[in-house]
Amino acid sequence: MYAVRGKCGFVKKSKAERCGKVSRVQFLRHSASRHEVVAKQPDHDLRKGRRIVDLKTLATNMWCDNCNDSLSLRHLQSEESRGLASIFTVRCHRCLALAQVISDKPTRSPKSGRLVFSVNCKAAFACIDTGVAHDQLNKFLSAVNVPPIPRNTMKVAEGIVSPAIIQTAHNSCQEAIEEERELTLKALRSEGELSALPEERAVDNPAFNTSNASDSPTEQISEEWAVDDPAFNSSFASDCPTEEISEEWVVDDPFNSSHASDCRTEQAEVNQDKPDDVVPITCKYDFGWNKRGNGHAYDSHSGHGSAIGNYTNKVVAYDAMSKYCALCARGHSAQDHECAINYGGSSKGMEPFTAVKILLKNEQFSQGRVRLGTLVGDADSSTMAALSRESAFPIRKFLDLNHGLKAFSRALWVLKKSTFKWLTAEAIKNLTSRCLGYALAQNRGDVEATRRAIMNIPEHVYGNHTSCGDWCKAKDNPNYVFKDFPSKQPLRDPAFKATLIKMLQDMADNAEQLAPGGSTQQNESFNHMVATRAPKSRHYCGTNSNYLRVSATVSYKNLGAEHSEAVFKSANLSPTVNAFRVSVQRRREWKARYQSRLDDKRRRLHLKTKNLWAEADAARKDGPSYESGMSGVMERAVASSDCSSDWLPPPCDISPDCAVVYVDIETTGFLATDQIVQVAAKCGDRQFSVFMMPTVSFHAIASAKTGFKVFRGELMYREEVLTTTPPLNAAEQFITFLAECGPQVLLVGHNIIRFDAPRIVQWLEDLSCLKDFCEVVCGFTDTKPLIKQGKVGGQEELAKTYLVGPEWEVHRQGAHNASSDVILLEGLVRHFKVGVNTLKTSAVSSREFFMNRAMLKRRRFLLPQLAELKGKVSDLMIGRMAAHGVTISDLQREFDKNGVPGLTIFLGMHINGKPRVTASKKIVNAIAEHISGKENLPPL
Repeated sequence: MYAVRGKCGFVKKSKAERCGKVSRVQFLRHSASRHEVVAKQPDHDLRKGRRIVDLKTLATNMWCDNCNDSLSLRHLQSEESRGLASIFTVRCHRCLALAQVISDKPTRSPKSGRLVFSVNCKAAFACIDTGVAHDQLNKFLSAVNVPPIPRNTMKVAEGIVSPAIIQTAHNSCQEAIEEERELTLKALRSEGELSALPEERAVDNPAFNTSNASDSPTEQISEEWAVDDPAFNSSFASDCPTEEISEEWVVDDPFNSSHASDCRTEQAEVNQDKPDDVVPITCKYDFGWNKRGNGHAYDSHSGHGSAIGNYTNKVVAYDAMSKYCALCARGHSAQDHECAINYGGSSKGMEPFTAVKILLKNEQFSQGRVRLGTLVGDADSSTMAALSRESAFPIRKFLDLNHGLKAFSRALWVLKKSTFKWLTAEAIKNLTSRCLGYALAQNRGDVEATRRAIMNIPEHVYGNHTSCGDWCKAKDNPNYVFKDFPSKQPLRDPAFKATLIKMLQDMADNAEQLAPGGSTQQNESFNHMVATRAPKSRHYCGTNSNYLRVSATVSYKNLGAEHSEAVFKSANLSPTVNAFRVSVQRRREWKARYQSRLDDKRRRLHLKTKNLWAEADAARKDGPSYESGMSGVMERAVASSDCSSDWLPPPCDISPDCAVVYVDIETTGFLATDQIVQVAAKCGDRQFSVFMMPTVSFHAIASAKTGFKVFRGELMYREEVLTTTPPLNAAEQFITFLAECGPQVLLVGHNIIRFDAPRIVQWLEDLSCLKDFCEVVCGFTDTKPLIKQGKVGGQEELAKTYLVGPEWEVHRQGAHNASSDVILLEGLVRHFKVGVNTLKTSAVSSREFFMNRAMLKRRRFLLPQLAELKGKVSDLMIGRMAAHGVTISDLQREFDKNGVPGLTIFLGMHINGKPRVTASKKIVNAIAEHISGKENLPPL
């Protein structure tokens, strides 16, 4: 068995041969597909479509050299497309000679010598600078009827602008390094600026101190870095004369003010006679990957790291890593092309590898006479460990506050899901943003104050305010309301307090790194800029395109929107004539100034809070609508609440010309099983009344109140014999009257929803006239809540009080006669000025009424089956569950499958804009305790 050396190490010879055959086949297949695509491209018709031309170049070439006369495109003979440019063959109208006219300025590729036009080079740069791919550009060109650019032409154009893009980015980094060095020196010389960083330890590094080593004696401090931090060199500094220290560099980076006031007398001015000394600078470093991680796998093929200066906020160093090459994957040898692979480790290892490469092994740092003194980054220990391992000098690290707060918040959310389920989102936000965030912001620069403030957080949130400052509103107010905590009271769980103290103790131990208030927000902004030029949804790392797009982002970050002019100048391309880039840069600067204003920050915070409230309100109204793995629960909840098994009228909206009909009935009693003896209705001047002989006896109280009775087989009203109609004929006459009132009728009655409508519907259903009734009636309106006056809601009492006069006296005396009642009801509605629109908007549609009727029927049937829940939840909740078809077996099934979350969705699913049963966590938990047989389930 033989082994041969492959690209990533030794492999078996058979495996290497097999991989080589596969690569050759892939290469041939891709080559054939490319030739097929080129062959299928159709030729565009001459004189049709649009072209992009340079007016000056076109005007100069539209001239015949033979007859010294102008040419005209009307005599165009042929066109040779070169991307966005064209070579026109035009016949002279005078001498008939053919002349070639180019539409743009040409240039030649330095590698192949191929003729390339400037417009193609600028199009290639535009694609890189804006994040547009070649296919997207051609789609845009086809939409505006411009001939597309072939892929090979675009690649040649990229080859011309690529060196210019990279060179411009490197030059901007070099300028940023020099500017960062000057600003650092200026801060060192400034006596009024407070030091934010503890000074470095003494370093004996010949690479950075060779110029001074030979001139200074070994007993002096001339070979060392002056130290301005008692934690590092208090004993050493006390033994050294002040005049000896004053000749050395003193690091004074404005992050912290804790040491400057005490050590200013020992700190020396920068020696201007030694301009070649290496200056330690502060850099903010972060890394970004070109593929979004999903929380389980981080396997991006490429990424980019950036180091941004602390004072300039410009990129001083960058690089893009890639472990994939498209040509190598297709079978090409690594020697016949510019391989895109520059990294062979894991995706996570790109970050420390890039940090060492651009921060410690950067030639531009040596040329700019700077080195890394302080690193501002996240809590990525591998990056700092790699830098410390490779560096010959000490490097301090400051933590990014945003990453620290996010890590603390994530830890609290983990505790909420696992142990302390009573934690709410508001409580976690309060602990993170208000408590910890304010503690770090108010004590920025003071290490000990930061440490004390962090460790005081548990005491503050648990009601002990003896160590709180004047900022604490609860210190002098024992009744202070903690609005973000459960029950609006201080926390009381001793187990959580112990856990919180342990978490905050870890942060307090890193107070020296947190106190300066470091931030990598500029790096995050840079990563966002890269994402606009190299979207995570596209794959650019197979070639050098990803590095070009990162380089273009660096130029934009350092030079602004006018960085394109530097690229064009480096590539010997014509500058931009229009002032659009200038306006973009002005708008960018104005936006940066505007967004940094305090009032704009407050406005953004207000809008964010407003949107959160609006979203929370909408989510509460919509109910559970998107829950992972709960679609089956939602479907079963809707299915069990469905009343389609009962007959329902079709949906019908109330039209503006709907007729309003006042209706009233008289019955033999007060029960739902009692029979109707009179039906009366009134619509404008139309009136209807019919009497029916009941088959059951009158209730004594009802008969005494209404005056109806049956005597010797005759229906009588106050001793007057009435003419009765058979029920079927009465129903047909009633429906006919309603149909004559209008094509659509709205029935209006006093307490009609609870009394009149159910009995009318049951009466018509028994006579098989219900569908004819629903074809005319679109809804019901109850006037009781509309005309109720305080506690007085009865129609008879309201009529006696508000309908006075001789015209109403007859009808008041005829109360409990349906004919008089509908007249009185109409008079009350007019008296209280209840308009027709109010009656229509307060109506209950016929379909909704029948659905509620079906739910009541189902409630009566299922209520006995839910009797075992009595004592666990209220009778109202049991009635709601029965009305919506919830059974004990349904509750048991959902709890067994999905636990408490399943019950929450099953009972809280919104039906017609309201929770199906309840959204109360307390009630759901009580039901879950009963179903599971446990008495103490953890709270939701």
